Amino acid sequence: IRDRLNYYRVQEEWIEAELAATNTAWKIGFSHHPYISNGRHGNAGWYDKIPGFGLAYYDFIGDNLCGEFDLLISGHDHDLQVLEPVDRCEGMTQLVSGAGGKHRPLEDTERNVAAFQKGDMLGFMHITIHADELTVLVYTVDSVSGEYALAYTHQLTR
Repeated sequence: IRDRLNYYRVQEEWIEAELAATNTAWKIGFSHHPYISNGRHGNAGWYDKIPGFGLAYYDFIGDNLCGEFDLLISGHDHDLQVLEPVDRCEGMTQLVSGAGGKHRPLEDTERNVAAFQKGDMLGFMHITIHADELTVLVYTVDSVSGEYALAYTHQLTR
């Protein structure tokens, strides 16, 4: 556990230095595990319905990205989710885009407020940024034909 705490400390120092050195309008974080999710694994601190599982990650994201970042993009759950900011993490929209290679049903569609969510379907997301507008396009993919279709558009503005 000492190595894990040291790893988090190194990451915290790196994030602090990067935030101090940047003047970018948009701050976007990437992670494998989601901070919150309506998918099978659930929210950090309660992953896989185990109390405390992912608690260090929950604290790490809450202490370092929340209030600083506009967007957190993750995978791990094999579905598509655009999740609204939560109380501890105001201002940070969260995307879960793990349906590129396989898909699963959503576990609990009411766990977190979702602007869009889709399970049991392959898909991907495309993001564009133009000055003060960030646009997320969510596409679903037919697993037989490979054809894709726009399923949802989400806009963030500064």
